[in-house]
Amino acid sequence: MSATNMTILGFLMYKPMHGYEFKREIQCRSMELWAGIKLPAIYKALPRLEEDGYILGELIKGDTSPDKKVYEITESGKKYLRKIVLKKLFDMSQPKGFWLALVFINGVIKLSEFKDALEQQYEFYYNDFIGKKEFRKNVEEQYFSLPFNWQAMLDMGTEFSYYNTKMFESLQRLLTYKENQEIFLQE
Repeated sequence: MSATNMTILGFLMYKPMHGYEFKREIQCRSMELWAGIKLPAIYKALPRLEEDGYILGELIKGDTSPDKKVYEITESGKKYLRKIVLKKLFDMSQPKGFWLALVFINGVIKLSEFKDALEQQYEFYYNDFIGKKEFRKNVEEQYFSLPFNWQAMLDMGTEFSYYNTKMFESLQRLLTYKENQEIFLQE
């Protein structure tokens, strides 16, 4: 269940697209950088997803431009996308998977499912932050005798958990607005 497959299927939930449009959408969102989505992987995945029945491709003849294959998502593809999104939302081992899945939740999952994932992620990072903070307090006297790279990793890990906790609190707050709940499937 790859991030590449989720990205392709997620974009196709919005509209049919050809290869260059995927490239443009990925680049304008800087997804190569923050999500690790690589363009060669997109082009490699398209025929496989078509062969598996998750997308349909139609060759469009160009008058003055080259022919291009335009893809659309199938019902099977929508079910597969839902499965991938839910897996990524609940996976604590891949933090960026949650944020990438968040991009593609529109019309894919229910509000209650998203709230459950959000609560689970929040609790995980909150407990991790508290644990790191407690550890830091216990080693305070030895902190400056630790090697520089250990100090940096302790600080970065603590900050990472803290800021993830704050982002999840922000998402919970945004979900209190009715208009932000309209993107979810009906319960």
